[in-house]
Amino acid sequence: METITNNIQLSNLALTLRRLRIENGLSFKKLANLTGISAGDLFDIERDFAIPSEKILDKLAKVYKVETSIFNVEAE
Repeated sequence: METITNNIQLSNLALTLRRLRIENGLSFKKLANLTGISAGDLFDIERDFAIPSEKILDKLAKVYKVETSIFNVEAE
């Protein structure tokens, strides 16, 4: 796991999702509108408070125009 501000440790998946959202210039609200996933759920997933389903990862991959395999990270 990588450490970010306030000594919070996030999984590689959470960091990847956050990086993709920021790189695409999307707010949680805009991403929610594009995916049909609530902004609250997206926030929880990026903060490792929730584990996304395969269906959610598929929706995110489509918006980001990446393969879902980008989300398959090996455990540390």
